[in-house]
Amino acid sequence: MTMTPPLTTPDPTPAPATPAPATPAPTLPGKTTPPAEPVPGTSVMTGSTVIAWLVGLTAVVAAAAMLRFEAPRTVLLPWSDVALPESCGAQRMLGIDCPGCGLTRSFILTAHGRLGDAFQMHPAGTLAFIVLTLIIPLRLWQGYRVAIGRPPRSTVMAEVWVLLSLLVLSFVWWGIKLVSQPPWLS
Repeated sequence: MTMTPPLTTPDPTPAPATPAPATPAPTLPGKTTPPAEPVPGTSVMTGSTVIAWLVGLTAVVAAAAMLRFEAPRTVLLPWSDVALPESCGAQRMLGIDCPGCGLTRSFILTAHGRLGDAFQMHPAGTLAFIVLTLIIPLRLWQGYRVAIGRPPRSTVMAEVWVLLSLLVLSFVWWGIKLVSQPPWLS
């Protein structure tokens, strides 16, 4: 009598592979760590974005600081007495202010430190100028982070929400002006 070995079936589940533990790369003194990977679903600021925002914001603040305002609606070029033409189409054609009327004058007054006059001219303009001025140091910090290879997460969406809020304030301010000083009764 011959003995047959018992029938065995191989285990269908393979043995789990053990991954090697992740160890951070050693850094030498004076060397920076490698840039962090962005969190999924977020964006990071690029160098060109930071530079574009920084140049634009600085130009707006510098222009407001250089231009002059004379009541009631005159904006003068720097180093001359040349007045800029009226830029509001609603004012030129219809004789009424639009929601943005007074923003430029408010920016100029704010840049010259006349905050009370600026706020009376257009409250959203005063607040927008202050916000834009505060964004300049933020952009410098973000540019530094990009330069060292550690780009920060984008703050553009938060800034867009702030500016949209200021836009809503502009329309509210315009509505208040229309109700309190109706141009058709002038």
